[in-house]
Amino acid sequence: MQVNTFLLTLDLVGTFVFALSGAAAGVKHRLDLFGVLVLSFVAANVGGITRDVMIGAVPVAALSDWRYMAVSLLAGLLVFVWPTLLNRLRSPVLVFDAAGLALFAVTGANKALAFGLSPVAAVLLGVLTGVGGGMMRDVLVAQVPNVLRAELYAVAALVGAEAVVIGSLLRLPPATMSIVGAMLCFGLRLIAIRRRWHLPVARVQPSPPTHGPKVPIPPVLINRRGTLNFAHSLKDLGEVHVPHAARIRLVMENLNIHNGVPCSPIAPPTGMHNIPAYALPC
Repeated sequence: MQVNTFLLTLDLVGTFVFALSGAAAGVKHRLDLFGVLVLSFVAANVGGITRDVMIGAVPVAALSDWRYMAVSLLAGLLVFVWPTLLNRLRSPVLVFDAAGLALFAVTGANKALAFGLSPVAAVLLGVLTGVGGGMMRDVLVAQVPNVLRAELYAVAALVGAEAVVIGSLLRLPPATMSIVGAMLCFGLRLIAIRRRWHLPVARVQPSPPTHGPKVPIPPVLINRRGTLNFAHSLKDLGEVHVPHAARIRLVMENLNIHNGVPCSPIAPPTGMHNIPAYALPC
């Protein structure tokens, strides 16, 4: 079954935009040329490949049609060669990702309907087409995918795909409903980013702080001038010249308790007279 020209155009535009988001993520994470091109292709085509495999449209369009590969690599090269073009946007990855999400959500739903799937399956495949590429892109750069944590990511794709399916059920023009669905998805995603709209998150009680390993704290020698000299061991204390009026004290005298057990006082080293006993940290 051949897809019509309008659907193919939307798919290629979505491929280009999602490839821009993948390449921008690669440049942001300081990847080389190969890494940027891989991310651009993955972000642009993984969702569509998954959709085509699930509906039986094999060989998949991303591999059988040279235009998908060409568009993906072109977008990657543009971002790699002229990364300053993206600096004018506040968050280029998020903007291109939102545009690609909108276009792929409507093209995925349209293609599923063209292959005779039910309305519910068409909506689900539209969402999968929209989130698949971005999810794999985030995984490759070691980030939690946006679909699992971002502001109304999958929900926006769901709204766009539902608009296409509802329009099909009402016998409305597919092109018009595709544009409406893409605008709804794109607008909702951008508004959610700007206003930080999130789905509810489970409230978990914070775990109590755990005590770290015991780290020795050196005692402090305070001389006549008030200068602090740090001694790291008892041997160091014995080798330090102490003036007659010097006194040794532990600055952390109120904190020389570890796990509720006070430290035992230790006598001063040999040769250091008239100096009171002090305590070393546990």
